[in-house]
Amino acid sequence: MKLPFEKFALIFVLLLSSVVFVSAQTDTEKGIELYNKGDYQNAVQILKRAAKQNKKDVNAWYYLGWSSAQIQDVKASRKAFKEAADLNPQDARPLVGLAYVALLSDKLDDAEDKAKKAVALAPNESRAYYFLSVVNYRKGKYETAEKWAEKAIETNPNFSDSYWAKVLAKFSDVIGDGGLEEISSDLRTRMFDEAMATLESYPNLSENNAEAGFVRNKIDTLKMFQRYFVEPSLPTNIPATIPPPDPTVTPIKFISKPQAHYTDAARKNGVSGNIRLAVLFAANGAVEYVLPLRGLKNGLNEEAMKAAYSIKFQPQMKNGKPVSVIKIVEYSFSVF
Repeated sequence: MKLPFEKFALIFVLLLSSVVFVSAQTDTEKGIELYNKGDYQNAVQILKRAAKQNKKDVNAWYYLGWSSAQIQDVKASRKAFKEAADLNPQDARPLVGLAYVALLSDKLDDAEDKAKKAVALAPNESRAYYFLSVVNYRKGKYETAEKWAEKAIETNPNFSDSYWAKVLAKFSDVIGDGGLEEISSDLRTRMFDEAMATLESYPNLSENNAEAGFVRNKIDTLKMFQRYFVEPSLPTNIPATIPPPDPTVTPIKFISKPQAHYTDAARKNGVSGNIRLAVLFAANGAVEYVLPLRGLKNGLNEEAMKAAYSIKFQPQMKNGKPVSVIKIVEYSFSVF
């Protein structure tokens, strides 16, 4: 049977429209799948195409925002999240993304504003509470940061970052500007014990997934610092001669150590002196954690810690394998 030309043309147009629609949907889904697998570069390319094909696809813009953020393209990430937020002002997710991008740019007030708007729309949005904790931690409002971290845990007990955020906020609140060396040994012990209890309260800690693995890693980190600063060292006999270096160990090699910024507030108040930090240089080549031992006021602790986190290094090696080590790092500040 032959179809009239008009009917054939109509069917062809409908089929073509369907193909375009399915293609756009497939691109979005594929982009999300790539993002979830950690293939951010390819996710960006696929999601860009999906958003171009359907400019009203909120999910395409939203995941394009996260994928772009993961490859450090902050400008593209912000644009994508804004597109998603404009398309659906009642969707809290893009606001969470905008809060994250603002944090990446160190725009703390903007990050706080976006995160608060997100929780107003979605009271169970745990990531927004977590970002509020991070914002207040960076502002030096440690007690508030701890409360926001607790709220993040309450809304999502499996959100591992929130547990570490709570530990960091509590540590900083207890230590204060003076540093760990200024507090009593009893308080130091209690601080580590409470931090360990927080991390060990994470549900399903033994599960084989990234979230539980993150918490287990932080527990190991905490144990290293606990052994270093709390537990008494075993007595040892002083050798008559200095032993030769361990041939199985290749010491850590520092590539760069950025200077810490001297704040306007410190300059105004004539603050000078040294800040001592205990830094965990992890086997993966990243600074895992920084603990203030002796500090200064007027934001200098935060600047020193920020500089320490930016240190580039090659990990210490033992028997050919990278190992984590704690080193003491000092920053000097002078008004002149």
